[in-house]
Amino acid sequence: MAQDISSNDVSTQEAMAELDRRLQARLTLLEAQLHAISRIGEEMSAGFGLNSLFKAIVPHTSALMAAERCTLFLYDETTDALWSEVVQGEEFRTIHLPAGFGIAGWVAKHLESLNIHDAYKDHRFNPAVDKRTGFRTTAVAVVPITNRSAKLLGVLQVLNPVHGGVFSPDEVALLESIAAQVSYAVENQHLAQELIDRNEALEEARAHAEGRRAELDLLYDLEQQIATATTASDLAGVVLPGVCLSMRSDAGAIMIEENGDRRVFFANGFNSGSANDAVVFAPETKEITEAASMCARQRGEELFAWICDCQSPVMSNAPVLMPAFNSALSKSIGFPVDAVMGVPLTWEGQQFGTLELLNPTLTSESQTGYTGDDLKLLSVVGAQIARAVGLIRTRAQKAETDRLAALGSMLAGVAHDIRNPMSVISGYAQLLPMEPNADKRDKQSQRILSQMGEMTAMINDVLGFARGDTSLKLEDVSLQKLADDIRESLDAQCTPRRVALSIEASDNTVAMDKAKIKRVLLNLGKNSAEVLTGGAGQLKLTLNAADGGLRAMIEDNGPGIPPEVECRLFKEFVTSGKEGGTGLGLSIVKRFVDDHGGTIEVDTEVGRGTSFIVTIPEQLKA
Repeated sequence: MAQDISSNDVSTQEAMAELDRRLQARLTLLEAQLHAISRIGEEMSAGFGLNSLFKAIVPHTSALMAAERCTLFLYDETTDALWSEVVQGEEFRTIHLPAGFGIAGWVAKHLESLNIHDAYKDHRFNPAVDKRTGFRTTAVAVVPITNRSAKLLGVLQVLNPVHGGVFSPDEVALLESIAAQVSYAVENQHLAQELIDRNEALEEARAHAEGRRAELDLLYDLEQQIATATTASDLAGVVLPGVCLSMRSDAGAIMIEENGDRRVFFANGFNSGSANDAVVFAPETKEITEAASMCARQRGEELFAWICDCQSPVMSNAPVLMPAFNSALSKSIGFPVDAVMGVPLTWEGQQFGTLELLNPTLTSESQTGYTGDDLKLLSVVGAQIARAVGLIRTRAQKAETDRLAALGSMLAGVAHDIRNPMSVISGYAQLLPMEPNADKRDKQSQRILSQMGEMTAMINDVLGFARGDTSLKLEDVSLQKLADDIRESLDAQCTPRRVALSIEASDNTVAMDKAKIKRVLLNLGKNSAEVLTGGAGQLKLTLNAADGGLRAMIEDNGPGIPPEVECRLFKEFVTSGKEGGTGLGLSIVKRFVDDHGGTIEVDTEVGRGTSFIVTIPEQLKA
């Protein structure tokens, strides 16, 4: 009996010891699992980006689950597929698995865990991977990874327990616990990735906005510079340095062609630390030698020959490979050509030049040369320059047209006014043969010469205007002497019409352009004389000094000026009440008065006469 009791005690002690060992093993396993889970959490927290999850989760999960292999699949909602990073040799390779395909795909689609004891007996298993890798899959445990809203984030899969057999329910539960922890990390990494993407998008938007601002600054500066240019040559010299600097190019050139002649402007040194220089190569310039002229022509033609024939923008970051590129270009212009882009300058459908930039300054290691955006901007700049050149040419053509029109108007005025001295000359020429007195003949000859001098002055006035000389020829003029000269000319108009002429002048001297003022007064007097008929006409001219200038009044008792004519009185080709009138006399009067900075006033009443008051301010002689 005692022996039986002793045997029972031994068995109980052995059982207790075995239980203790099992408990100790269980505690050790739980401790290892907790440590592994802790390490997974630490590494997931330390890592950044979705790729870091694979390095943090896969090896620790394999150890924790005592599995031969572990795979973490992440779900891509945009493609409805699973993807993973797997080790292949020493590198990671990305694999893709459609949702619903294979065991992992089935779990992703149904959001249910699977614990398969024999993979080859499961219809969802795809043995193709085993055949390709030589690995033999037996047991498979797969759990879904979801967020708190049960939205799929991925799948966690382990293969083949290292101790053999199958994965226990406790191990599957552990795998689900790991998946729950992984879900937080995946969500956090998704949020972090979204933040990264947004920051990159914001940075890209900022860079784009900065680029747009720089482009607008360039276009604004160009517009300011264009406003100061009066010729195409001035424009090219002004805008070229700014374009090179703003578009980060080492050099640039503008060719402008007109009437078969080319002017080439070349600027370089903008990124070399040297002073900016703009050199004009113009074969037409007389100051350069013949040899320099030939060099300039060669440089200009070689620089643009391959672009001038193009009707659209051209860009090359390897111009030496282009068939049309002249290999002697670099030597010709004394500048290396590593990259080039150019645009034609076109205005109203006609190409008249080219804008070209050479060698961009690279702003990043990824940049290899000019970009499509650079070419687009250069096209906009070229269009702006072309428009400016076109407007300059249009203004020049208009100015030339206006000058020719003014010259024609002056010629018409001379043709109009020259009749006054010619009438006087004709009268004296008829009297000369009949005059027996030698002294009177001499005076008549002098008067003819005086009228010839007035005609010559009129012609010289036109010639001076044609040369661009519109200045007044000021001289001190005696008003009484001026009155005598005018009386002599007006007598020829008034006497045949039986018009009573009265001229009064103060004893003063006033500075004026005598020829022009005399033509003003003669035109006004002649107009009045021509409308006075019937022997009762009266014409009075009064000349006085006023504040250092001239005040002249021409009065008549004629029919007056109709209101519909008065409002257009000083326009060309407006006339009233005169037979054979051209309508040029008063327009000439207005122009000459304006030349002196003076004014002309009209006081008229139909049936009672007209008065013209001309005021010429004091003229300061240089």
